[in-house]
Amino acid sequence: MARKSSNLNLPGALHYVTGNFIDRTPVFTDPECCKIFLDELQKLNRTWPSKLITYVLMPDHLHLIANPRDGRIKEFTGHLKAVSGRQS
Repeated sequence: MARKSSNLNLPGALHYVTGNFIDRTPVFTDPECCKIFLDELQKLNRTWPSKLITYVLMPDHLHLIANPRDGRIKEFTGHLKAVSGRQS
């Protein structure tokens, strides 16, 4: 997934996150890949409390709106990217 460098770590702010895969590979056309990603998102939300407002998975990218309670959106999305990538 691509990383947006303009996101600031602001507690209480809603963050719009978008990410895509290398060469726009259509990873989310495989139901198992979707399940792995969503399972990891759920685990992360339990261990790193945040409000997950909404998300959408498209074949080659994703969007989500989240609010990590500590405001550390860069680290939150980096962790999500790392753990879901290792699982697939």
